[in-house]
Amino acid sequence: LYPLTSSPHVLLGEEIMSQTDFKRIGESDVAYLEGTIVPIPINDIEVATSSLPSGSVECKIVPTSQKQPRNAIYVGNLQLGDLNRKLKEQGLMSSLRLGPLPCGSVPVRKTPPDHLVIDGDLSDEYFFIRNMLYDQFTIL
Repeated sequence: LYPLTSSPHVLLGEEIMSQTDFKRIGESDVAYLEGTIVPIPINDIEVATSSLPSGSVECKIVPTSQKQPRNAIYVGNLQLGDLNRKLKEQGLMSSLRLGPLPCGSVPVRKTPPDHLVIDGDLSDEYFFIRNMLYDQFTIL
């Protein structure tokens, strides 16, 4: 049996929605949000709450006054075989084998837990392959 879990119900106001850049991934829209979650008094809730579990608390996200620098978030599932095919379409020599995918003089490898590593000198070929990798992901 799986344990029961609950998901928070959060309302996104116009202020935070106007600052949010949603990206389409499959059938979903995703975005990185930064803010503070605060409870909403019951009399301020404009949506029907009858469908929520008893004891639920409605919350909203309030944007933070200063955005903190953060690393990019790469969303997607890259298979080295897909990259190999795309590199060949671009005329680059690559061969899929056990271990790193050699892309000309720039090997690409996966390391646990699903990290991608690009090795090689900072050359035109390196940046071309890196850009091809980035194109395979949605970056938040």
